[in-house]
Amino acid sequence: MIEPLRIFKGAPPQQAQLPLAEFLTWLGRPALFHLPGQDRSRCRVLVGGLHGNEPSGFFAVHALLKDPPELATDAILVIGNVPAALWPPGFYHRFLPHEEDMNRVWAGGLHTAQRIAAAEILRYLARHRLEAVVDLHNNTGFNPIYTVLLRHTATRLALARHWTHRHVRYEGVSLSSFMEVADKFCPGVVIECGQAGDPEADLRAYEGALRYLTAPRPWLNERAAVEEAAIYRCVARVTVPGETTIEFSIEDVGADITVRPGIDRHNFEVLRAGAQLAKRRGKARLLATDNFGREVTNDFFEHGDGTISLKRDLIPVMMTNHGRAAKSDCLLYVAERVERETEPDDHPATSAPHGRVARWAR
Repeated sequence: MIEPLRIFKGAPPQQAQLPLAEFLTWLGRPALFHLPGQDRSRCRVLVGGLHGNEPSGFFAVHALLKDPPELATDAILVIGNVPAALWPPGFYHRFLPHEEDMNRVWAGGLHTAQRIAAAEILRYLARHRLEAVVDLHNNTGFNPIYTVLLRHTATRLALARHWTHRHVRYEGVSLSSFMEVADKFCPGVVIECGQAGDPEADLRAYEGALRYLTAPRPWLNERAAVEEAAIYRCVARVTVPGETTIEFSIEDVGADITVRPGIDRHNFEVLRAGAQLAKRRGKARLLATDNFGREVTNDFFEHGDGTISLKRDLIPVMMTNHGRAAKSDCLLYVAERVERETEPDDHPATSAPHGRVARWAR
C-alpha cells in the first residue's frame, strides 16, 4: 500500500537537486520536510502546492530544498498536491477529477488519501512548537501579490510583510482550508503570489520565503506593518451557478455568459456603478453570496436585456480570466477598503502551547 504522505527529516534528499518536474515525479505524492535550524526549540511552517495549478509554492519549496539557507529556526516545508501538478500538461489541474480540492480537506473524516495525508501533516505539526505558518498560492487571473487574512492583527500583518503590504480579509463560511485550521494555534497567513505561470510570481514567493525563514523573528516590525497596510475585506463571492457556461471573449462564442478578456486587470481597482461586467444569453445569471452564504446578487448586479451590469461601485479581487477557474471556484470576490486599525492578537508573538495544538490535531 502506498502511504499518502512522505516525511523527510534532516538534510533534504539528494533528489532535490533534480529539476522541479523530475523532483515532483520522484516524490509522487504529498511530502513534508523537517529541516533543522539554529534554534531547535522553535519551528516555522511553509506550505506550497495545495493546488496543482499554482506553481509558485512548488517552486519556492523546491528552491529552498535545493539550496537550503541558514535557517533561524527549524522549518517544516510541505509540498501538497503533487499528482495534480504532474498531470498533463503540468501545473494545469487544480485537483484531479476523481479527487477533492486539497485545500478543502483539513476538517472532517478520513475517507480519502488526501484527507489522510492532511491529518498526518496536522499530527506532525502538533508535535512541534510552532511560531508561524505561511501557505503559498497563485491566482489564475492578473493580481498583484497580496495576503489573505482570517484576522488583521499586527502579528499577521508583520508576518505577511515579508512578501507584501496588501491584504484581503476573508471571514464567514468555513471552507475546511488549511489556514482555517492552522491559524487557530499560531499566527498564519496565505500569500497569493501573483498569476500562475508568471516567473516573477515564483521569484516573489521564494524571496519572501527566504526572508521569513532566515529572520531572527518571523514578524517584520509590527508598527510599520500596520502603518503601511492596505486592507480590504471580502463582502461577497461571485460564482457561475449550475449548468451555466462562461467564456472570456470579445466575440459571441455561444456561452451563456461572456466576459471580455483582460477584465482581471481591474483587480483591486474601483469599478463604477453602471459598468457592464458581462453579456448574457436568455436568463443566465451570476450568483453573489455574502460571507454567511446568503444570496445578495441583487445588491451588486443588474441582469438586464443581454447584459450584466454593476448596481454599485465595487472592488474586485481574485477575479479570474479563465472559464475553468470561474466554474470550479468563483469568478471574483467583492471587496471593500477597511481602516488600518488592527484587532487584538489572539496569539502572543512567540509559540503556541503544545496542548492547544494537540487538541486541534486529534
